[in-house]
Amino acid sequence: MVTDEPSACFKGEEHDNGEPIYFEMFEWLGDGVDRAHSHPEVMAIWSPMDALCEARGGQPNMEFPQVEPLGL
Repeated sequence: MVTDEPSACFKGEEHDNGEPIYFEMFEWLGDGVDRAHSHPEVMAIWSPMDALCEARGGQPNMEFPQVEPLGL
């Protein structure tokens, strides 16, 4: 469901309170994200994650912005 490109992990700080934030970015195949939402093994991970994540800054608790690499 994702490309063979290695993922990248990041640590940063929330803008409003300086609390740490961690995230991992990876590249989906064209229809990978749609397939993931109907795959039982993926949903077995994502469903419990919902309870572990918190809403912040007026955004949902599990925010997944869609971005594209710039190739700089």
